Amino acid sequence: MICFLAVLLFLNGRVYCQEKQTSPDSVSFYEMSLEQLMNIEISVASRKALTPRESPGIVTLITEDEITNSGAQDLMDILRLVPGFDFGSDVEGVVGLGIRGNWAHEGKMLLLIDGQQMNEALYSTIQLGNHYPVQQIRKIEIIRGPGSAMYGGNAEYAVINIITKNDKEFTGVSVSADYANMKHALSRRNVSLNAGKHFGDLALNIGAVIGEGNRADGSYTDYTGRQIDMNGAQQLNPSFFEAAISYKSLDIRAIGDIYSTTTMDGYDASLSKPYPNDFSSWLFEVKYNYKISEKLSIVPRFNFKEQTPWNFKGGSTDDEFAAYNRSCTQPMYNITCSYDPNSHLNLLAGGEYFRDKAVEHDDEGYFNNGTKSVYYSNTSFFTQALWINRIANVTVGARFHHNDHFASSFVPRIGITKVIDHFHAKLLFSKAYRAPGIENIDCTPSIKPESTTVTEFETGYQFNNLVYISANLYDIITRNPILYFYDEMDGYRNDVKSGTRGVEMDVKLKGKICYAGINYSYYINRGNESIADYSVPHHSELSLAFPAHKVNVSCNVNLSKHVVLNGSLTWNSERYAFIDINAETGENITKEYEPCTIASLYISFPGILVKGLTAGIGCHNILDEEELYIQPYNSYHSPLPGPSREFRFRLSYDLKFLN
Repeated sequence: MICFLAVLLFLNGRVYCQEKQTSPDSVSFYEMSLEQLMNIEISVASRKALTPRESPGIVTLITEDEITNSGAQDLMDILRLVPGFDFGSDVEGVVGLGIRGNWAHEGKMLLLIDGQQMNEALYSTIQLGNHYPVQQIRKIEIIRGPGSAMYGGNAEYAVINIITKNDKEFTGVSVSADYANMKHALSRRNVSLNAGKHFGDLALNIGAVIGEGNRADGSYTDYTGRQIDMNGAQQLNPSFFEAAISYKSLDIRAIGDIYSTTTMDGYDASLSKPYPNDFSSWLFEVKYNYKISEKLSIVPRFNFKEQTPWNFKGGSTDDEFAAYNRSCTQPMYNITCSYDPNSHLNLLAGGEYFRDKAVEHDDEGYFNNGTKSVYYSNTSFFTQALWINRIANVTVGARFHHNDHFASSFVPRIGITKVIDHFHAKLLFSKAYRAPGIENIDCTPSIKPESTTVTEFETGYQFNNLVYISANLYDIITRNPILYFYDEMDGYRNDVKSGTRGVEMDVKLKGKICYAGINYSYYINRGNESIADYSVPHHSELSLAFPAHKVNVSCNVNLSKHVVLNGSLTWNSERYAFIDINAETGENITKEYEPCTIASLYISFPGILVKGLTAGIGCHNILDEEELYIQPYNSYHSPLPGPSREFRFRLSYDLKFLN
């Protein structure tokens, strides 16, 4: 398939090179040249719009067309193809993200949807699996590295910035329906709606996704040897709503995210039946872009979120699944000032204050201090300077964060980037932190924030209008890492040090009718700084759950005006899972799982029958590999099965309004 694509690219690139260059915003993905694709501006790494090559971070940009043509029905489908990203299981059926060999699920990566921070405030987690509005995404901007200097204490290892169609740029109606079935069970069936309309300076937008699904259809074997059928045992039912109002410089946005799941795997031993495990978030934002002059703007912003994550009100057989009924609220006040004294210098500064409050709703439950509620106040100040000059672009920034319970954090960053024609290079140094969440403090009042230092170097070269190659090296060291453990009771502690170092490579091939991407990632633990409960005995260079080597291949061919072919493949090297403890030596016993290949194929038919109507059919996990989500720490949880071979169908319709 790769050779076939290379021939197509060569044949069609010679004609394409002579075509007139146009703005990336005015052409479709297939009409866009590689140069135009590389010049799409993003702001996730700098707050100021820059191209990926100029941005002071190791970044990944995923466009709407790439997502649509791939047939992705889940955020996991998209993130799977990002270098250095992988998945692991937590507890109670929840799957989270690993980044560059580090378990990032609990407060170490930040997910933004249209500027709103989606991490729940009790444990700071993000739950993956038939979750979040994939059908409504305009683009995804990802920092594969630290973002704390800009975004705070949940952006230690990565930032995922999802920008949906629910903004004033979208006018029209878009609807879609997705259906997927595994060998023995429903995988998902979701429906999605977007609508937007302009009334002069007033823009109204709404979006909604409602659906149901299952994690897997195989069997799960817990560490005692008991097997359970996953068909219906782990339901994943999303309900996502978003509404936005924009009037001139005023923006108001509300999000409702109700993620209803069931769990039967529990913490260690499996449960006798499925129990509900629900996650609800309600978020609100109002901001105003006050343009004082052409050079100076001030943006005051107010955010509020109320969440009830990991929610189970109780009533289990023989008390096998404990009640958990706590909610949290977080009002946040932010003001950001941006000043451009000239075309070569941008200055950014601001501050924010937020208050985390948690409430216990169970009559018999209390926080460890004996009260029914706890709260913590947080104050942050941040600044950044971006200097664009002939020698190199230089970005210098920092954030200071003070919490009234734990120690303050100060995280500077510096980035030097240079683009010379088709060549670019980046040298990046960043400090980052992971602020303890409410439950981290409740379990361990003496808990300290993590402190991470990351050094990165990237270089890339666009050989012609067809081929672009980049590679980066990184070194991560985390001090006072916050570790979760479970041994009949769960808790948290600070270890001494952890970290990884590695390399990532990315190749892009872009022609007029086809596009291909190949990336490779590799990590090792940083010598003696690996954590015993997170690393593999006799292979201390590796972390539990995550493969040392990973290769992703994706390709897309526009066969005709009404037929688009997409294929993807992910290969993971061997992985390791904790299965028991040696009673005599106390040493962890692990099991090696063989390399795994997940291949997918999807064919879409745009403009079928009528303009705007698109149908698609595909197959995920064509080889029917045993896809497993392994727990990245030592807590007696067996690997959680993923979906078997899965057949997918999609029908969507887009109607654009003229303004």
